[in-house]
Amino acid sequence: MNQDVSMYISFFVEVISMVNNKKDEDRNTLFIGKKPVMTYVLAIMSSPQNEVTLAARGRYMAKVIDVYEVFRNKFTKECKATFTTNTVKMEDRNVSELLLKITWK
Repeated sequence: MNQDVSMYISFFVEVISMVNNKKDEDRNTLFIGKKPVMTYVLAIMSSPQNEVTLAARGRYMAKVIDVYEVFRNKFTKECKATFTTNTVKMEDRNVSELLLKITWK
């Protein structure tokens, strides 16, 4: 099997498991972390709704923008994004949080 095909299959399996493991109220929120950007883009595409919120804290905040740009440039040009920033108290320090709400047609 071609290495690229097997890579996309493994991404798709990760995306399906990410979507299936969420509660109903969290289905449209995608938490950004260590996985590759394309994994999150495929998760956005597999969303049954035309609205997804990307959430990240700390050093992963830059990856939220990367995921949005890949989704917008590769898959749909007609999307809008709004963002909010928060500061979350974690243990003995404050951590920044970025929420990016994406809607598309």
